[in-house]
Amino acid sequence: NAYAAWQKEAGVGGPYREMKTLEDLKGFGHYKVLTPQETIDRARKLGDAGMLIMHPLMGGLDPKVGWANLELFADKVMPALNR
Repeated sequence: NAYAAWQKEAGVGGPYREMKTLEDLKGFGHYKVLTPQETIDRARKLGDAGMLIMHPLMGGLDPKVGWANLELFADKVMPALNR
């Protein structure tokens, strides 16, 4: 939301919009909020040349949440993709 506010203050367009709820964020489409299995499925669908980008501190998330997400990715997703 800070980026959206800065964009608005500057009077410029850009990719950021104010999000009030998780549903707003999910509906916007720029970011996907996925379970480990959904992430695995998406990565496999993308294939060997595909790319996943993770934003563990997106939107000013508490660093504890970011670390938990990174650990979840390392524990559940990476092992499934390194077969």
